[in-house]
Amino acid sequence: RQIGNVASDLNTAMEDIQVRGLQSLNDGLTDAIVNAKSLGDVFKNVANQIIGDLIRVAIQQTIVNSLAGA
Repeated sequence: RQIGNVASDLNTAMEDIQVRGLQSLNDGLTDAIVNAKSLGDVFKNVANQIIGDLIRVAIQQTIVNSLAGA
């Protein structure tokens, strides 16, 4: 049962990553327009945020799977 809850939590985390990624992209594009920032920097920052979030989820999933197997 707990593993099912964790799986649900991971799905929620993935959805949150998608939402945060889109929000960051929107904020970055707005910042680029208003403050004349580079679009390359905006996309790099958004990509780094998404990658960081995915790594956190992968680590959490690995820990949970290890504990479930024990």
